[in-house]
Amino acid sequence: MTAELGLAGARPMAPGAAARGRSRDHRFFTGMAIAMLLTVFVGFAPTYYLGAAFGAGQLPTLLHVHGAVATAWMLLFLTQATLVSAGRTDLHRTCLFVVACMVYDRLAHGRVHPAFLWGGLFVMVALPARFAFGRTDAWLAVARWLTA
Repeated sequence: MTAELGLAGARPMAPGAAARGRSRDHRFFTGMAIAMLLTVFVGFAPTYYLGAAFGAGQLPTLLHVHGAVATAWMLLFLTQATLVSAGRTDLHRTCLFVVACMVYDRLAHGRVHPAFLWGGLFVMVALPARFAFGRTDAWLAVARWLTA
């Protein structure tokens, strides 16, 4: 038998209430990640994301690199919050480990290892390809053949 201690003398929560609290927290953090991503998009749309539509001038390469890295960072934040919210902490930790390895390579060797670059490119291309080809008759025929 275990005893739960409340903070500052508060009554302990019932297990159902704790689960509802965690669910609320997960929705909050995922919602805040979405809000941050939308804020970044709206803020930088006229000069970066939709610059051509708004008549913004050509940006230097360094600003494109900065924009790409910052956008990737925000997307990583949204991905991490969504993974935790969905209960997939295993993927959350794996994603964090891969990013940590990439940062280490960059700091220690002055470059990101080609395996991360090619693997990242593969993942970025594979996801839209799965959506595009995943329900086609040809792919379903191959899948049935592989699983038969």
